[in-house]
Amino acid sequence: MASSHGTQAARSTGRTFVIAGPNPSGEIPAITRAIAAQRGELVVLATGWPPTPAQQQLIGEAMRHFADLGLPVGARLLYSEDEIEDHLRPGDTIIVPSVVQSLDEPAFPAAPSPAYAAAERR
Repeated sequence: MASSHGTQAARSTGRTFVIAGPNPSGEIPAITRAIAAQRGELVVLATGWPPTPAQQQLIGEAMRHFADLGLPVGARLLYSEDEIEDHLRPGDTIIVPSVVQSLDEPAFPAAPSPAYAAAERR
């Protein structure tokens, strides 16, 4: 894809959402490296208000890592898990540490992610 300045711009492979509850997992560095290797876009959705120190640290690390690589990254603070689906579109990948699911797959394969399981109980 050419930019308006005649240089080539790399197109990202898709959006990956990491759902960060109040105590996000230590798997995040490995997840961000895998997304960066695919030149994808990372969006961290931190649930709950106010954000915990662990969520703030995770968001900061992800933003620094992706900014250093020149890759798209974003973070959104959500009041509750009920708002997660408002940010998703077909083709997005959702990661809840230890659970990975694409929106192109069935909604709840064998075991739903903790975020969606909690939303279903409400």
